[in-house]
Amino acid sequence: MTLCHSHRKKDPFVRFNKSIVFDHCLSLKAKGLLSIAFSRPEDWSFYKQEMMKHCSDGEHSFDSGVKELENSGYLYRTRKQNKKNGRLEGWEWHFFEEPISEEEFKKFIRNGGFPDIGETPISGKPSPNKNNSFTKKENNNPEGLDSPAAVVVPPWDEELDELNLTEPQKLKIHKEHPEKVKLLVKRVLDWSGKPQDIIAVNTILRDWECWQDNPTPSEIEEKNAEFLKSCGIKDGQTIKNHSVYIGKRTDGTYVEFVCGQRVDIFSVSDKDFITDLKNYFAKRLGVNL
Repeated sequence: MTLCHSHRKKDPFVRFNKSIVFDHCLSLKAKGLLSIAFSRPEDWSFYKQEMMKHCSDGEHSFDSGVKELENSGYLYRTRKQNKKNGRLEGWEWHFFEEPISEEEFKKFIRNGGFPDIGETPISGKPSPNKNNSFTKKENNNPEGLDSPAAVVVPPWDEELDELNLTEPQKLKIHKEHPEKVKLLVKRVLDWSGKPQDIIAVNTILRDWECWQDNPTPSEIEEKNAEFLKSCGIKDGQTIKNHSVYIGKRTDGTYVEFVCGQRVDIFSVSDKDFITDLKNYFAKRLGVNL
């Protein structure tokens, strides 16, 4: 779970600074992510997969939109540090109505928020002599970001926090295999009945070429679903006297073709789905996909 802060005025409506809409440096995708963020209350619990349900973009598109907001100064992601044991626990995402610099964000963390978020000028700089009534966070860090209570950014990729690894292990993976992190985490999480995460990580990295070219079930199903969509095959349509039904079972999505007493079923999670479907259409329906 990731904790998010949408720093804007309290309001019962979905309303935010219109400068976002007219920022020519932002793509429509990035503006859409900001609109979703600001439609949520302060300190809402953020789940990536849940947020993606509200748009048609895939994971790659979502991640690129997040990176765009970070590069533009609209979003900063930090880690929370446990005051008792000093360990980094959980993430905080800070969305802003106006872009701010890294130095301004550090001031924001030190001061526990802007003096008045609702009246922050276009430059993103805090307005002097105002009290911030929106951010609920207490200022427990008067010494600055280097104090024990500081919110700090870890030197590794956020995806690695999904695995049960120690901080030195995460740092080592980040330094030695930065371009492999995202796919590596996917492979580990998708490994059914896997050993300990660190053993799985070492196994996958040792035989990387094999694991890299061996897509996970979710990746296979996603690819097959895209192919199905590109062919224009939809639930309820009729193709050459064959009725098409698309539905879900406990083991995934399936496509069913019914013609009289004959029923042909294809599993979208099958790695040979595309080949089998092409052969079926060519031989049974006389259609080339």
